[in-house]
Amino acid sequence: MTQQRADTATGATAQVSLGKAVAAVGFQMPTATLQEAAKTNPGAVSIPGFNILPGGLPVSLGGSVVAGIGVSGAPSGDIDASCAADGVKAIS
Repeated sequence: MTQQRADTATGATAQVSLGKAVAAVGFQMPTATLQEAAKTNPGAVSIPGFNILPGGLPVSLGGSVVAGIGVSGAPSGDIDASCAADGVKAIS
């Protein structure tokens, strides 16, 4: 695991971003999709260590999920998700 945090980001962003990456890998889908699914299946919000706010994406290689990216700290989940997508694109 590697993690970076801007000096101006709150301390909570580190744990939130980790939870997003873990959830994206665990469910093998974007956390924004999980947040939407939780509207009809609220149990997804209570899994320890998982955070289903937008900003988490699985990283696949050869059709298998091999890692996850979690971004937190932007003013909105949409911006977190966009930054995560840029991260996946940068390593693909």
